[in-house]
Amino acid sequence: MSLKECSTDRAKRCLREEDKGYDQCSEERDFGYDDCTQTRDDGYKDCCGWIPCKWFCDAWVWISNIVCVFWTWISNIVCVAWTWIRNLVCVAWTYATVAICMLPGVGKYITRFLDGVVDTFLDIVGGVIGGVLGVIGHPVEAVKTIISLFSGCPEVRAADPGPLEIIAHHGSALELPENTLQSCRRALALGANALEVDLCMTSDGHLILWHDWDPDSLISVTRQIELAQTDNAFKPHVPKLGDSWRRPSIELTLDEFRGHYSYQDERDAADAIRWGISHGPVDLTIPTLPEFFAAAAGWEGLRTVYLDVKMPATSAGDHAVNMVDQIHTLASHMPRDRFAVVVMVPNSVVLQAMKARSDQLGYGLVFTWDVEFPAGVILNPLKYSAVDHATSSMFHNAAASVGRPVAALFPWRVYRRTIEHDIGRRNKVNANPGTENAGVRIGSLVAWTINERDEMECLVRMGVSGVITDKIAELAAVAGTAGR
Repeated sequence: MSLKECSTDRAKRCLREEDKGYDQCSEERDFGYDDCTQTRDDGYKDCCGWIPCKWFCDAWVWISNIVCVFWTWISNIVCVAWTWIRNLVCVAWTYATVAICMLPGVGKYITRFLDGVVDTFLDIVGGVIGGVLGVIGHPVEAVKTIISLFSGCPEVRAADPGPLEIIAHHGSALELPENTLQSCRRALALGANALEVDLCMTSDGHLILWHDWDPDSLISVTRQIELAQTDNAFKPHVPKLGDSWRRPSIELTLDEFRGHYSYQDERDAADAIRWGISHGPVDLTIPTLPEFFAAAAGWEGLRTVYLDVKMPATSAGDHAVNMVDQIHTLASHMPRDRFAVVVMVPNSVVLQAMKARSDQLGYGLVFTWDVEFPAGVILNPLKYSAVDHATSSMFHNAAASVGRPVAALFPWRVYRRTIEHDIGRRNKVNANPGTENAGVRIGSLVAWTINERDEMECLVRMGVSGVITDKIAELAAVAGTAGR
């Protein structure tokens, strides 16, 4: 690579991250103000009705709201300052590693991976700063969270739990290549009644079922390393470092992508032979979304398809509209009695672009802001409430979803505290959606990715709408035992 590509062009990534950081600061600020308003209104409603009790209660709610708004403002200033500092660190790192980047053949791939490591480290530092601010701003919640670490499954219950959606994570990935038609059919045979699949886009506009938008992102590289694999039967098989075909999906045509990307069998010989005898050959074909919809139309027992959009914010301006148009066209041509479609979007910039298009043209698609926990110590888990994010003034979504922490301290115990809040919050929203969420009911509350039986049992008992899992048969057994 040239000096310009390794310095100035790489530094542009820092500017994109800076813009993303400022956007997140604005989102958190607006979300914080929404939360202050909601807490204030709830406080006035809950105040006692007799005087002078009501006077003191109203005064306390008023003062608490002022403190909440002020602290949200302070937190936003800290967030903006950290984003600025982070950008300086990013730029300094970029120019310090120019020599590595210019190594013939592999330099750009090494630095791209190391850039991801640095970004992750900075995310962790930012998470720690946010955690400290959360404790200072919400000390009561921090205490409640610490106490909840020593308790069992919360006692809160959903007002209308309904039948559980057993959502297969990428299909039956423990046996077959993730996101393939064969894997999805197998998941339904194991007891799933819903599917979660990942969505990327190619340069010629095709939507494909593939997990990693960019093969050189930190998560993508981690998934490609054999030691990082869990129990999945296959791992992504992508071009090696230095290969000209090793590019984001949006830079390759469908034929190019299928010609150079596939899956690698990780099963031992005995398992492969047993599968072949019982079920026949494994299909490695990477399907397009139209191919998936055409096949899914004939699958009995499928209630809902969750489309996990992997598009990064940098591509939202050019491709989000195209993606949502295609999803709407495919969904609108499905018979109404087949299955529902929910679009899961973890990136709020992409979600805003897609939802704006859907609302503008009256598509009526169901979206969820797919909330993810950061790494580190989390003492204010309510900040990651799926229902609070769904009901924010930016979106007013009809679905909510939140992922179990992966790299946090006491991940399950922190997570169940969030779900406890979300169950109660959803009950309240659905009891009065006109006041709580601009008239929109929260149709589903989805937890992911849950593979431990005791965690499944707790979530099913609490009344979440759906659980995304790799262990489909086990979740189906839990649901059957619980009568859901």
